Amino acid sequence: MNKNIFCQWIGRTAIKDLLFPNASDAKPPAIIEAHKKFHFDEVILLGNIDIDKPDTLILDGQTKTFNLYTYDVLKRYEDTVKKQCNCKTQLHTITEGATDLISIYQKTNTILKTCSHLTTMYYDTNSGTTAMTVNWYFLWSKYGGHLLETKLPKHTRQKQNIIVREMQVPFKIVAEFIPEQAIENFLKEDIIESKEFQQILGQSKDLIKVKMLAQKIAPFSPNVIIQGESGTGKELFASALHNAIQTAKGGKDIPFVTINCGAIPHNLIEAELFGVEKGAFTGADKQRKGVFQRANGGVLFLDEIGDLPLEAQVKLLRAIPTSSKDGEVYKVGASKADNVKLNIIAATHKDLPKLISQGKFREDLFYRLATIVLHIPPLRDREEDIELLANHLLQTWCAKYKLKKTLTEAAKSALRSHRWSGNIRELENTIKHLLITTEKEIVTEVDVKKALSHFGTLQDGIQIEMWPLDKFAEAKEEFERQFILRALSQTSNNITKAAQRMKLERRTLQNRMEKLGIVIKTIIQ
Repeated sequence: MNKNIFCQWIGRTAIKDLLFPNASDAKPPAIIEAHKKFHFDEVILLGNIDIDKPDTLILDGQTKTFNLYTYDVLKRYEDTVKKQCNCKTQLHTITEGATDLISIYQKTNTILKTCSHLTTMYYDTNSGTTAMTVNWYFLWSKYGGHLLETKLPKHTRQKQNIIVREMQVPFKIVAEFIPEQAIENFLKEDIIESKEFQQILGQSKDLIKVKMLAQKIAPFSPNVIIQGESGTGKELFASALHNAIQTAKGGKDIPFVTINCGAIPHNLIEAELFGVEKGAFTGADKQRKGVFQRANGGVLFLDEIGDLPLEAQVKLLRAIPTSSKDGEVYKVGASKADNVKLNIIAATHKDLPKLISQGKFREDLFYRLATIVLHIPPLRDREEDIELLANHLLQTWCAKYKLKKTLTEAAKSALRSHRWSGNIRELENTIKHLLITTEKEIVTEVDVKKALSHFGTLQDGIQIEMWPLDKFAEAKEEFERQFILRALSQTSNNITKAAQRMKLERRTLQNRMEKLGIVIKTIIQ
């Protein structure tokens, strides 16, 4: 007699949905819904034991911490499945990580080898890590059966309407012919394990590539330039890099000093960077360290390095350590240098190579700082991350302020379709605005559009209230960029017509486009 066997990795989502149905984002348990549709004779469960990995859940509006990866929790999960499905169950555990594809594959392959040939296998592709999903694809290619996915249909909040369906996959992977090293390489490119970078939320491919590169370089403690638009999280990356460098140095606390180069008055730049000797000028009644001395032995984060004037850039060169010698820092009024040894992370929203070509940034300084350049993608290019970030921000602040708010599917769609010129900073302020102004628990599409219009949107472009007051030049530049893009959009990228509409000479418009980095795929003369 043929048997139906269901295979599931017991991941965080599976545990939450089955054992904590009162969690804020709990859904009907996939395993129960799948059993209702396909009637399993047996369930194979696999999970990893990690007693040092706490997790948080929002239960009835309260944030609570649990250890979800103990044997007791996994056994409780198995017992609940056995009771609700009324079928035979097998629980298998591993002590390796949930992203250890080799160990997971070897374990599940050994289990499935013992199954009778009169067996139809079902695999839950939604539960667990990416490694677990890949594992089910390998096993499905080898043993056949059905790949299942579960999801809530769009435009509904009714949990009982969850959909369980078989995936239609147009290819198969021959698992026996995939070398283990190839699997490991694939995993390394797709999974972020380092705890230092887990605070940077996002699952888009471009963001994951940047996180992987940052994670790989951290142990070498290089100087790094982080390039990205305002609000993309450059300081968050700098903090994660500092933590990773600190871990690589044995966990010893090392300084992390931050300074915004664009916010320092020109006459105080040297004093802020390098310090002041007592008596150097009127009012200098005591010696004061600069950021280079305070960051000695640790990490110095130079935010908005592109705003540093040329005369200060020259003095910065000698202060940056090289592989052969420490940096030399002269306080204002001092005749003797302070030696410093530190890592420098610089960040900017500007195109430094372009500034170099314009004579506004020193090429030798760029190469002294740019051992590695990390390009942070803007939020508009990370559409799959918008809903993830919005939900995280909403849940975090709801827990903090004891509120209950949920977004409708239409509201989420409105957030995803917005351009987010202010990036994550703009999204944060929008979610805060929604929490404050929306009295009802359900946040609708209308609420989202009202919140976005509150910030003075120009064609889904620049958000006036998102810019700090010390960023007037950047805000003006972004406004001009959006205005030109609007004119080009309304004239089908015809530069001549756009210039006429804007009452500009065609050459003037081309010059502005070149300066602002606006490139259009088709230029109609």
